Amino acid sequence: MAEGILTSLVETHQLGWEVGSAAVGDYHIGEPPHMAAQKTCQKHQIDISSQCARLFTHDDFHDFDLIYAMDTSVLAQIQEIAAEQGENSRAQLFLDELYPGEHRSVTDPWFGPEAGFEPVFHLLVDGCRAIIRKHAGIIG
Repeated sequence: MAEGILTSLVETHQLGWEVGSAAVGDYHIGEPPHMAAQKTCQKHQIDISSQCARLFTHDDFHDFDLIYAMDTSVLAQIQEIAAEQGENSRAQLFLDELYPGEHRSVTDPWFGPEAGFEPVFHLLVDGCRAIIRKHAGIIG
């Protein structure tokens, strides 16, 4: 959902940023987003149905200027990948943009009821707006 939300905001503000997302586990590689995530985003006029899960690789450190992890375990895995490759990971927790220093993780609604995706969607919107404010200087 975060990829779709940030892409939508980037397009709205005509920033020309490349946005992507990747997983550190191979459970759903090649699959589209969870149907409840698609429905939730669609309800807010964001279409994520064409997204496809891919695996995070060390090339992502070169292909992207910013790398955000949704939770602390993912951040640790990204940092491990960086260390194995002798890279400076630059990765940080997504919610650090909203709650600096609190090291909060985004709740994963995957195994819960469909209604659980809505509050996560709004949290992701707030986080994506914070990223835009910080890195593009756009308020709103």
